[in-house]
Amino acid sequence: MMRTEGTKIGKHGLRLGGLLALLALNACPQTTAVWVLPKSIASKVVLVFGKERGAPKPVAIDAISVFRCQASDTSRAFPMWTTRAKGGARKLDRAEYGIDPEGMQTQSGPAPLAPGCYDAQISGTGRTRFVVSPEGAVSDEGPAW
Repeated sequence: MMRTEGTKIGKHGLRLGGLLALLALNACPQTTAVWVLPKSIASKVVLVFGKERGAPKPVAIDAISVFRCQASDTSRAFPMWTTRAKGGARKLDRAEYGIDPEGMQTQSGPAPLAPGCYDAQISGTGRTRFVVSPEGAVSDEGPAW
C-alpha cells in the first residue's frame, strides 16, 4: 500500500498562522471619517467623526491633528494642533479645534487658524480638508488629499 504524505500543520504552525492573521488585521487601519460641522467659524471649528462622512458615531481615536495644506508631506512635521489619547484610544464623535477631549492631551499647538487651507486627520482613515475664508467662515472641502 502506498502512503502519501499530506501537508501536516502542527500546533505551532496553527499558532503562527493565527498570529500572522491577527497581525494582518491590525495592519489595516480602521475605517474612520472626519468632517467639519456646518456653520463652524475660524474661532470655533468643530470636527465630527464617524465610520462614514455625514453619519456621526463614536470611533476609537488615538490622535487628532490639523495641518496647513502644503505641497509636500514634509509639512506634516509641524501641525497646527495635535492631541493624543492618554492610556489608550478614546471613543469620540466630535472635538473642537484646540480643546482636548476628555482623556486626551495636546502635543502641539493650538495655533490660531488664519485664512487659508487646512487638513484634519484622525486615527484610521479619517481625513478632510477645510478652508477658512478671510471673513472667518469655514467650509469643508472633503477628503481630497
